[in-house]
This record gives sequence, structure tokens and C-alpha cells, in this order.
Amino acid sequence: MSGLAIAYPDSPLTVPGGGTGGGPRPGERLTQIRAADAQSPGWTILREKLRSPAWHLLVFAGGEEPGGQDHPAAGAGPLPVWVETLTISRHRHRHDGGDGRVWDADGTVHDTLAATDGEWLLVRPDGHLSARGTGDAGLRAALDRLTSLHAAEPARA
Repeated sequence: MSGLAIAYPDSPLTVPGGGTGGGPRPGERLTQIRAADAQSPGWTILREKLRSPAWHLLVFAGGEEPGGQDHPAAGAGPLPVWVETLTISRHRHRHDGGDGRVWDADGTVHDTLAATDGEWLLVRPDGHLSARGTGDAGLRAALDRLTSLHAAEPARA
């Protein structure tokens, strides 16, 4: 249990800034939630989707049908293939299913993460928050930083 408090604020995979309010800050574990909150429908779905060993971009959308031009990451350009996008909305989608959408009906995910509509969080495969912010420019800068780190990494045999 003591490992749950480990944080990586100075890691090269952590993009400084963001998280000045409540909720997890870059370098901290994303799922620092109470047991009662963990059982909410939104968190149940989100925890299931975060089990895959991938980078996840959590996008908090207010619209009933997120993914269009009002989508917070719509103008950031194409995302790297190593990023899976999950759109979290308080509104039910017309096509619920395995399409990367999470319905946060009671707002527990939004509240626990102190996330507002239009905000995004970039989560590492180990469940720690790499970056958070709003707008396309901040997202593009975070992704470019991480991509350049990956490109500079020596090839493995």
C-alpha cells in the first residue's frame, strides 16, 4: 500500500504545469479515489479502460455528442499512434459502447479529478498523470515533448 503514494514530479515523462487546483497533478497517480467513488458508474468504466498498457488522453467534453470541432483536442492535429483517447462526458452518448467514451452520469469522475469541460489529462501506462491542461497548444506541446523523448531513446535489441 505504501507504493500508492509514489509520485514522479521530476520524471522526464512528466510535463510540468497544470493541476494548480484540486485533483492529481502531473507526476501523481491518477486514481487516488475513495472506495465509494470507485464504485460509481463512470469510474467503473474508466478503470476498466485504463487497464490497457497504453498512454491515455482523457478529454472532458460537455457537449452531448463530443468529438466534433468543439472537442478539446480537435485542433491538436493527429495524435501519435501510442495514445488512446477517452472522452468523458456527463451526457449520455447516442452510441454508447466500446468507442472510447465514458459516461460520467453523476459527475464523480469530473469531481474527483477536479476536471472541467474542455480540459484534458494525459495518463501514462503506469497510471500516473503525465500532463494536464486545456487547449490544443498545450496538448501538442506535451505530445511533442514525449515524442522527442521516445525518438531520442536508444534502440533496443
